[in-house]
Amino acid sequence: MSTFNVNVKSKRNKINVQINASDVASSSDTDNNVETTRPTKKMKKTTIMPDENDKVLVGFEKSVASMIKKHAHTIYEGKSYHKLNDSQKNSISNAFNSILDLTDNDTNDDSQRSLFTDSQWLDLKRLMSKQKTWTPLDNAIQKKLKIIETLAVKDIQAAYRKCLESQITYAMTENETYFEIYAFLLKILHEKSAILNSASKEKLSEGDYVITLWSRILSAIFEDKSHNMFCKWGDTVPEESSAAKKQDINATTVIGDKIDLRVCTSSPSGKIIDLLSVEFAKDSSSGKFFADHRKVLREAKANADRFYRSPFLNSKIKKNTRGHCIQIAGPVGQMLEVALVDNGLYAASHLGSLRLPSTQMDLRYLRTLLERLLTVKNILLTQKRYYELIEHSEQAAKKSMESKLNMDSSPYSPSSPTSSPSSLSSSSTTNKYISWVRGTWFPPSIKKDTKCSGVWHESLFSPPK
Repeated sequence: MSTFNVNVKSKRNKINVQINASDVASSSDTDNNVETTRPTKKMKKTTIMPDENDKVLVGFEKSVASMIKKHAHTIYEGKSYHKLNDSQKNSISNAFNSILDLTDNDTNDDSQRSLFTDSQWLDLKRLMSKQKTWTPLDNAIQKKLKIIETLAVKDIQAAYRKCLESQITYAMTENETYFEIYAFLLKILHEKSAILNSASKEKLSEGDYVITLWSRILSAIFEDKSHNMFCKWGDTVPEESSAAKKQDINATTVIGDKIDLRVCTSSPSGKIIDLLSVEFAKDSSSGKFFADHRKVLREAKANADRFYRSPFLNSKIKKNTRGHCIQIAGPVGQMLEVALVDNGLYAASHLGSLRLPSTQMDLRYLRTLLERLLTVKNILLTQKRYYELIEHSEQAAKKSMESKLNMDSSPYSPSSPTSSPSSLSSSSTTNKYISWVRGTWFPPSIKKDTKCSGVWHESLFSPPK
């Protein structure tokens, strides 16, 4: 006679009971008295983690995604998330979001980096990190900025006046932005230079850096009515984040990540579309800094998945698509990107550093900062156009004759009336990226944090439904 174990739950105790299979078949009262422990529909039941479907690279025994996911599972099983250290949380959050974080070079035993040799880590960076080419500023503008930089070394007030003159010359044009930001920084250097010095002993808060410094610079770059781009400040929640969290957590009311700054656009239908997430911290040593890092990578992935999941974009566009985010600590920052690089594997890479000048002697750093921010802005504007095309194609598909006649042919197929020689979609490789996508994982709240039972969310190894 076969037997099996059932866990009986009560408010105080958890009891393991052995029951005969035949007794279960003959008694209908068991279900009323015993509650079996089972995962929710959002969780996988088995604790034996399978391998992921990304390819095994030369010199590796397992695929990268398999390695990082099993490593995270080993760390997390039997432990409460919020009782773990930041290195453990990093490995869990990134791996459960299918992200290999190539920006984290920490070699302690809990890190993703510890799974690879030095040569393997360098090979992964070369393979999965795309070298960025920054778009140089216009030569005429650069010449004027260099004159201001040279002048500032000897006479900061004269340099400031020069900026104001150029602002008048380029008033109400895109070129005014350069001189507006230069004038602002020169005034900060003249009146509040301590805030630009990372070694300053003056006690400054996160809000000091955001309000006094970064809000003026980032708003000047990304608040752009002519291109339908705008900023949303102050712990607001992206719709895409809430939607992703709802897929991850079995709950009716779900709120996604609260983001310090969201750079957004609005689609033709009026929907707010997130293009860039930015998080701020007062320094890079606080727990908030590491929590912010996990958050911005998760949000960059969620934003990029919008494009990877679409059947209306071809493989070439998807291959070059990245989710972008910025993390700032005091007067410095870094730009990051997340890309879907293989079946079930994303890679997070360092795109570039952001450094504000600490004195008028190094005002040239501001020119580099503007060059990088404006390059990212142009990338975001391209993604904005892609989303407009996706939305247009979705609406056209709904109105297509095949949909109205309820024909078997898919509106996404090349023979669809909505397709054309200039269509952005068409090939089977487009579906490759759709199948590569994995779900977005969110850590439990402190109130609902319990020891991990060894199960994982169902879209860790397959596309979300």
